[in-house]
Order: sequence, then C-alpha cells, then structure tokens
Amino acid sequence: MPQTFRNRKAVFLWGFMACWMAMLLAFTWLFLRDGAPAGTSPLLMAGVLCLFWFAGISISAWVLGHPLVDVEVRSRGRVQIRKRYLLRVVERQLGQRDSVHAELVETRDSDGDPYFHARLVVGGERALDLWEGTDRAHAMAEVERFNSALRS
Repeated sequence: MPQTFRNRKAVFLWGFMACWMAMLLAFTWLFLRDGAPAGTSPLLMAGVLCLFWFAGISISAWVLGHPLVDVEVRSRGRVQIRKRYLLRVVERQLGQRDSVHAELVETRDSDGDPYFHARLVVGGERALDLWEGTDRAHAMAEVERFNSALRS
C-alpha cells in the first residue's frame, strides 16, 4: 500500500501574502481617493507606499517559489514527487536506481529554538522537506516511516 507524505507550509505563505497584498491595495486606493492624512506630506506617504509595494512584490515572488509537496512511496521503491506551485504542477517519478532517502536535519528558528526537518534527499539535487516543525520525535518518525516504506 502506498505511503503518502505531504508538506503544506506553502498554504500559509500564500495566504499571508494574499492578505498583505489585498491590504496594500486597499491602502493605496484610500491614498489615491482621499489623499494624505491632514498634516502629513503627500510625498512622504507616496514614498512609504512605494516601499511597501516593493517589499510586497519582492516577498510575493519569493513566496510563489514555495510549492505544496506530495511524495508517494509505491511498491518496489518507486517514488512519485509532486510539487504544486500556485500556477503550475511539477511531477517526477523515481525508481530503484535513483539514490533516495530521508534524513533528520536540525536547524534553529529566528528565536534560536530547535527546528526539525524530515528531509528527502534525491541524489545530488536540492532536498525536499517531507515534514518540518518543532517536534523532534515527529520529524524522526516521518524519516523512519519514509525509509521503511522505501525498503518494503
């Protein structure tokens, strides 16, 4: 029976940036409709909005590069990887000849707390995270589940 692994972190990123850009659009509309608040320089307000637009577009481009990841381990060591971006889907089939395994990677978050990744390594290519979070035991269980499914 196939084992499926999913990483849905990108949904949060996509939703956050959709809200950010919607609010930025609303504030830009208010500025264009009503002008700058009383006692505030219109040039300053336009400059601040431009900075927010620059940041919003730049971060949106970065966020759009994060896919939803579905990995399915099938019989005889076959692995299907599906990366769903907002506007496209990339699929890849791996066989027994491909060097595939999962490993536990420990990093630190911005507060210095431990953060764990159950990472799928495919040959010498960029790795994919099967699962990520602050629970080391859960990350290790996902690594073991993947490697066990690959062997069966």
